[in-house]
Amino acid sequence: MPEIEGLELFSTIKQTPLNLPIILNTAFGTIELSAKAMSHQAFDFITSPFKKEQIVMTIDKALNWRRKQLRVAKC
Repeated sequence: MPEIEGLELFSTIKQTPLNLPIILNTAFGTIELSAKAMSHQAFDFITSPFKKEQIVMTIDKALNWRRKQLRVAKC
């Protein structure tokens, strides 16, 4: 992204009260970057190129996680 790095945007989003599952994507994935993202509580980390099935499965898992979070919050 030209204006902001992904982890900086990630940190900004995590400061909101929304508790959103954040999936990070990069073409320059390293084990260190993946570990850093997960330590900052990213939902998942995907490197490009990726297969359509992989991103669909990851988004599905994130949506299911979010639905569970919303059900718990209502109780």
